[in-house]
Amino acid sequence: MSTVLLRYRYAWLLFFVVITTKEGRALETKDWGQAWSEGQIGFHRDDVNPLLINYWPTLAADEDESVLVPLSGKTVDMIWLARQHRNVYGSELVEQAVASFFADNTLQPVPTQTETHVWWKAENITIIQGDFFIIPAGSLVDVTAFYDRAALVALPSEQQPAYVAAMMAMAPELKHGLLITLDYAPVLAGGPPYAVSPDTVDLLYGQWFDIKLLGSAPPERIPSRMAGADVSSLVEHAFWLTRKPAPAERMNRSV
Repeated sequence: MSTVLLRYRYAWLLFFVVITTKEGRALETKDWGQAWSEGQIGFHRDDVNPLLINYWPTLAADEDESVLVPLSGKTVDMIWLARQHRNVYGSELVEQAVASFFADNTLQPVPTQTETHVWWKAENITIIQGDFFIIPAGSLVDVTAFYDRAALVALPSEQQPAYVAAMMAMAPELKHGLLITLDYAPVLAGGPPYAVSPDTVDLLYGQWFDIKLLGSAPPERIPSRMAGADVSSLVEHAFWLTRKPAPAERMNRSV
């Protein structure tokens, strides 16, 4: 399918995203920038996520793939993925986080300004700086895999459907991805991170992907906002998502 057709095919998704999230994101955008400026980035980890190391090599071993890391911050997981694949694309709202990522990894990025975003590229890593929800449809047609450790759980439930729709619109050729979520009892309600159960994952992604729960266990690290609370209900889920065939393709297979 041509890039032009892909842009039209997913244009309705971006329209939905902008209409349903623009107002609700205003305060969170300010808070996110403030968190970085004040160094309140407890969500960041300095080492590569063990679940990524454990699951990714056996499930996404194609070196020619390009990978999307939504709401990436300055995660070193992108460095690890860049060693395994052709290209890695991160997305990050805050310029300070982008600059910190490249500086921490002694990379010299070259910026490219578009109407809505700045694309920072160094070697085979590109970070799209700006609002994730308005990255144009079809911008990442070469991306076939995604890795989400801290993006979905960073968003309240009312924004999560728009987040998934935006990702599918910007990267319509996605084939599979690793999704990591946290789940917990209502007594710990709040966020971020927000609780995302297996049922919620099915509701959000089920129309596009077959979903396999790889494992569930207490998280290695407890979110700072839950310090001192009863976290016995806290569990971390890892899912592998595989793209469902298009309706026409499913029909052909059944014949």
